[in-house]
Amino acid sequence: MANNTSLKRRNMLKIIKVIKTSGNITKPEIVKATGFTQSTVHSFIIELLEKGIIVETGIAESNGGRKATIYRMKADRYYIVAVDIGDSYLSVCVHNLEFKEIYSETVMYTINNHSVSEGLESILSLIDRTIEHTGF
Repeated sequence: MANNTSLKRRNMLKIIKVIKTSGNITKPEIVKATGFTQSTVHSFIIELLEKGIIVETGIAESNGGRKATIYRMKADRYYIVAVDIGDSYLSVCVHNLEFKEIYSETVMYTINNHSVSEGLESILSLIDRTIEHTGF
C-alpha cells in the first residue's frame, strides 16, 4: 500500500497533467476530470500557485453562482532538456513546459569513434553550453 507521500505525489501529478493537457481550466473542471473532492483540488491548487507552477489567467463565465478562476501552467517556471544522440551528431534542446523550444544546439559527433566516458563528457558539455546560452 502506498504511503501518504507517494499518494500525494501521484495525486499532484494527476492534477498537473489535467491542467497541462487542458491549457486553461477551472477548479470545478479539475474536480470533474480527476474525481477528487473540491477540498482536495483546492489544497493542491493553493500549493501549485505558491510554488509558481500554475498561474491564474482570468475568470470563467458563470451560469449563476460564483464565477470560477481559470488556471494554467506557468510555462517558463521549469524547463525540459532533451538530448538526441544520432549516428553522426549530438543535439540538445531546451523547451518550456508548453514544449516551446527555447534553444537548441547540434554538433557533429560520431559516437562510435569515442569511448563511453568520452561520449558522456561530450553530451554533458553540450548540455552545459546549451543551458548557459539560455541564461538559466
